[in-house]
Amino acid sequence: MKRQGTNTLSKIVIVIATLIFLYFCMLLFFGFPIPRGSKIDSNYYTYYKNIFGIYYISVEHAPALINHGSWGYLDDADMQTFMVLGEGWAKDANHVWHDDEIVKNTDVKSFHINEHGVAMDKNRVYIHDSSNDEDYIRPSYSGIDVETAEYFDLTRKWDLHRIDSLQQPIEAGCQYFRNGRNIIYGDSIILKDIDVQHFEEIGVGKYRVNDMLFLWGKPFLKDSLDVENARFYFHGHIAADNGNVYYVHKLLDDIDASTFRQIDDDTFEDKDYIYTIKENAWKEEYPFDKKKK
Repeated sequence: MKRQGTNTLSKIVIVIATLIFLYFCMLLFFGFPIPRGSKIDSNYYTYYKNIFGIYYISVEHAPALINHGSWGYLDDADMQTFMVLGEGWAKDANHVWHDDEIVKNTDVKSFHINEHGVAMDKNRVYIHDSSNDEDYIRPSYSGIDVETAEYFDLTRKWDLHRIDSLQQPIEAGCQYFRNGRNIIYGDSIILKDIDVQHFEEIGVGKYRVNDMLFLWGKPFLKDSLDVENARFYFHGHIAADNGNVYYVHKLLDDIDASTFRQIDDDTFEDKDYIYTIKENAWKEEYPFDKKKK
């Protein structure tokens, strides 16, 4: 009797273990955020295919999706004519995709990424539009010449640093262009007939052109900051010269600019105080927690 009960218990344990195993297999294949497939083009990590279709993935290694990134299947993708144009860019006979979104109103046949990294078709150059809290690709209406469009150069995609050459791409979809001697941001010519000696990305949407600063294509801290000797911190939100410290547009007049310096990524000091970046500083008018030395 005791042996029969033990056998019954063993069978129950085996059944439960089998069901748990099958459950996790189903999660892994259908629900868990790690897709399974093969690269469409071995040179790029952003587009894969499996029995369900073609999908886009934003990270190079799929297990990283557990912590960050995204992925999704492409709508109405034709696997027979699908081709990858670059990281995050692809097309088939009917559509152009940026990441997993269809780019509308393109001339699909002529759409390509040119040698300077510019997304274009025979008629137009395509740019990021982040207005109205959205982020999508659309044509630029600046009248930029398709044949000579160039992006500014960042030799390392994630580093912000000074550069000399303007001949290499940042990434397809960036909003800052050079077209001849004009500087274009999105749809607007922001500088005409200028000899660009210096171009530097100092933060998201913030760029230095010679001795001028631009935020989303508009003059930034004009006549307020000594741009030539300025230092930029916290993704470009904090700017300091020897006379003043600014947080975006706001002058932080309680800080001694002449002794202001960075200690580590989130900590600064002047002669009297220690300043620590607040956890949600981008939502605040004043970015620091301040402590007397």
